[in-house]
Amino acid sequence: AVSQSSGFCTLMQQFGGAGLLIAGAGVGVLMLRGVRERGCEVGVLRSLGFQPRSVARTFVFEAGVVATLGVAIGVVIAIVACYVLAISGADFAEGFSAGVPVAEVALIVAIALVP
Repeated sequence: AVSQSSGFCTLMQQFGGAGLLIAGAGVGVLMLRGVRERGCEVGVLRSLGFQPRSVARTFVFEAGVVATLGVAIGVVIAIVACYVLAISGADFAEGFSAGVPVAEVALIVAIALVP
């Protein structure tokens, strides 16, 4: 039973790692698409005298807001899923207890939000 539980946890860690990679790529695609789709807006801002750095900051801020919302939603979904898993009574979840490791969650959120 311990071997199955360990294998399951390893599988979940791998899924989580893959999810982080995909999320990072998604933020990059979002930024690129935002700049390409708003070429006219960028041109208007530049013609009004905005510096290229100010225009770039706008897109970085937008990506930051999307990433922050994604992290917040992901943390909530993960906490709810873990709680449901712990109280489900499934064989592989035997001995699990529901709890939120606040320090670890804070560290992961900080890593995700640091540019």
